[in-house]
Amino acid sequence: MFEGGAEWQTIGSDFKDMEFSVLKGMAREEICAAYGVPPAVTGFYDDSNYAHADAAEEAFWTRTILPRAEWIAEEWTRGVLARFRGDRSRSVNQCQHRPMLATAARSRTFVNAKQRAAAQGLPFYGWMDAGGVEAVQRVQLAVVDQVAKWCGLGVPLNDALRATNAPFPEVPWGDTWHRPAGLMDVQADTYDDPPSGPDDPDLPPGTDPDDPSGGERGRVSPRDISGGGMEAKATDAALAKLWGLWRASWAGLEATTRKKVRRHFHELRVETLRRADAALPKVDGATRGYTPEQRRDIVAQLLFEIGVANGQLEVRVVPLIREAYRLGGAQSMEEAAQAEGREEGEADPFNLSDPGVASKLRRRNIKLLDVNRTVRRKLAKSLAEGFAAGESRQQIVERIKHQFNLAHRRAESIARTEIGAAVEEARHEGRLQAGVPLKSWLWSRKETGRPEHAATERATMAEPIPVEERFTIAGTDAACLHPRGTGRPEQDINCGCSTISRYPEDSLKAVLRRYAERGFLTYERMLERDAAPDAQREAA
Repeated sequence: MFEGGAEWQTIGSDFKDMEFSVLKGMAREEICAAYGVPPAVTGFYDDSNYAHADAAEEAFWTRTILPRAEWIAEEWTRGVLARFRGDRSRSVNQCQHRPMLATAARSRTFVNAKQRAAAQGLPFYGWMDAGGVEAVQRVQLAVVDQVAKWCGLGVPLNDALRATNAPFPEVPWGDTWHRPAGLMDVQADTYDDPPSGPDDPDLPPGTDPDDPSGGERGRVSPRDISGGGMEAKATDAALAKLWGLWRASWAGLEATTRKKVRRHFHELRVETLRRADAALPKVDGATRGYTPEQRRDIVAQLLFEIGVANGQLEVRVVPLIREAYRLGGAQSMEEAAQAEGREEGEADPFNLSDPGVASKLRRRNIKLLDVNRTVRRKLAKSLAEGFAAGESRQQIVERIKHQFNLAHRRAESIARTEIGAAVEEARHEGRLQAGVPLKSWLWSRKETGRPEHAATERATMAEPIPVEERFTIAGTDAACLHPRGTGRPEQDINCGCSTISRYPEDSLKAVLRRYAERGFLTYERMLERDAAPDAQREAA
């Protein structure tokens, strides 16, 4: 185009021919500039622009071609396609339409065009897709890298896709913020010891967490939740039995988790004492002359590596939390099947891969890592105080042992809270999948003595609430979809409450009778049921 289409030779030149020769000799870069085309795009390279050829091509596509193509597509939609409103004779047939949409749905250009057409009430729309152009693909890869960085900082995936116009469709679970790995919220609920005492974050000092009376703080009797009379007492006894069956359904998982957490803390303790043996001065009092910077350095040498500790805890406990999720979801599916009159084992399977379930399970696994951060932070504080006071080597070692002794005692609370919360969270998701309409709160009769939870049971047993509605904890402003879901340590830690499925036509007596027939699906029974098909296949 720039050189012309024919050979020619100048024999003689008049003024006009000389003017054309001068114009033809104009620098190619100037001609490209006149047309708004980077020289490198047309194949004209020199030392100055050859190294930037790819960048020039990318800029030309993204800044010149694609905006104009999008404008043409929009004009095509409004000026041409709009005339065929309601005319199906010219639409693409179904066998072509489905594969075309499957391909186009991955195009951000298609999504934008569809949204603009919908906003204008147009049934047809056109779009230009340059996804197969190599230069455009390079730009898209760079955009994807930016999306990955933002998502790594906790920005919801869909927000990052919208902001960067990345070439991917939005996903149902992409609107959720998450805390980046290695960080924690300033006001996050952790497993710190509250003022009530060091043994158990929810009970007074010296209180046995397995004592049904719940200690002085938690002394709540059946009279506190019943209205009096033989019928009310019988109902409360049935509810207490029902809660015991639910609690036993995941007791085995809790016990295994408790052992795993204690083993984890034991190994961290051994490692920290080994570090202390290597790093602490052999002479007592040798650290008294250390500067604050030197003290920080030696404390850093003693602390376990948080990344390694998190990996070890994930390997040990995350599979158990996943099993707790599987159990809770299966329980709700079984309860729904029973209410519909189906036989045992005929319930629909719980979809653990559902995006909403997977997102909540991932958040619960991330929250679990607060355990290591809490222990490490408290250990660092204690060691810093010891070094500042000029304590001896043995005193520093005793501080290390004391912190891990506290962590060891918290293992029971951690196991109960995490496994119980996972089971209950999955029970809620299972009800959503099974289409259960209502739910009631089932108060814990053993681990906790919160009177407000007992009052919540009394209110929701009388009047069940919709499954998607939040419980309001009686006498407080705390709300949650299920027990241990308020986000407040004083309401969640060591809470042993549960929920039960309800239906509009069922009386409480009918519900209790239905649960009494089968009880709750236990973890051991679920494993047996999972193994049955394998045994049948082996027998066959």
